[in-house]
Amino acid sequence: MSEKLGLTQVSAVSDYSLSALREYISSKFPWFAVKELNTTVHPDEAYNSIRKQYHSTRILALLESHVQAFKVDRLLGLTDLDLYVPGMNFVFGEARLPGRVGVVSTYRLRTKSPRYGEILEERVLKEAVHEIGHMLGLKHCLNDFCVMYFSESLSDTDRKMAEFCKICNPKVEMTRVE
Repeated sequence: MSEKLGLTQVSAVSDYSLSALREYISSKFPWFAVKELNTTVHPDEAYNSIRKQYHSTRILALLESHVQAFKVDRLLGLTDLDLYVPGMNFVFGEARLPGRVGVVSTYRLRTKSPRYGEILEERVLKEAVHEIGHMLGLKHCLNDFCVMYFSESLSDTDRKMAEFCKICNPKVEMTRVE
């Protein structure tokens, strides 16, 4: 029996497709039945008007409240909102460690490069795999090429691969449910 991973929009997502994300996650985590949900979670209560950003941990709580209703085991939200956690200026995403929910934002993954679509896709996929890794119980990795490396900047995200390193990969494999 496959574990169900739902993908949902958090607010409006105008610059990356849930369908493309679903295809990639399905190939990367074949033991997940990845389901694109035709729903939008509205994170109004996560907005901090002083910072003009959205508190990602509050978005995770909101996503957790939808897991059962969406009939999935895990839920990954995709948004174009600017996210933060206290003590940091911003985050590219966040997930429960381990847990059932995660969120990835395209807001700070964008570029002005002529290769906009290609670069944005690479960044979104890396951050999605990273957050799913957290959901599966993986912590940050010290290998700056591993997808589980903590990205403090876009150069960190661009440098790392979309793959788990030889230390993290066996940990992911141990989570397989088929």
